[in-house]
Amino acid sequence: VRAISKPSVKGTAGAPRIVTLREIIQRVAPGVSVNGEDRRCRPGEFGVLKLSAIAGGRFRPNENKAIRQDEKERAVRPVRKGSLLMSRSNTLELVGTVAFVDADWPHLFLPDLIWEITLAPSSGCNPEWLAGLLQTQHLRQQLQSRASGTSGSMKKLSTRSLLSIAIAIPPPVGQEKVVQL
Repeated sequence: VRAISKPSVKGTAGAPRIVTLREIIQRVAPGVSVNGEDRRCRPGEFGVLKLSAIAGGRFRPNENKAIRQDEKERAVRPVRKGSLLMSRSNTLELVGTVAFVDADWPHLFLPDLIWEITLAPSSGCNPEWLAGLLQTQHLRQQLQSRASGTSGSMKKLSTRSLLSIAIAIPPPVGQEKVVQL
């Protein structure tokens, strides 16, 4: 899977606007599968996230595996503040699970099953608000219905399917009110 980059779009003020995620997402980028040890990383070590790091809609940095020393160079996508992390492959109940990242974690890296989603700066969309929206029952159902695969334990969501989802974005002040709740 390769990183998908899109040009940013201008946001508008006023009533909610209907857009596809393609219009507001600047980049969808996967991590890399690296071998880890069956333990959390210790201070000074690098870790790769487990899928449980984004389960339940909250980012859990302690859900990681220490990256083996000989695999360190393969880890390429550190966890960055302001991004959304999304499971691109899992069971139907967990595919599309998303969490907002509120701090940089330069020693933690994404595996191949988690996407880093970056919004266009001019999108007029608060990433924390979008993470909450993507966790609503309506959008969870859309994400699940777009996942493909014959195995019940390994459904996959494509970037094309993700980016085709339409949402209503309220003005920034409305998004901020929701985030503050």
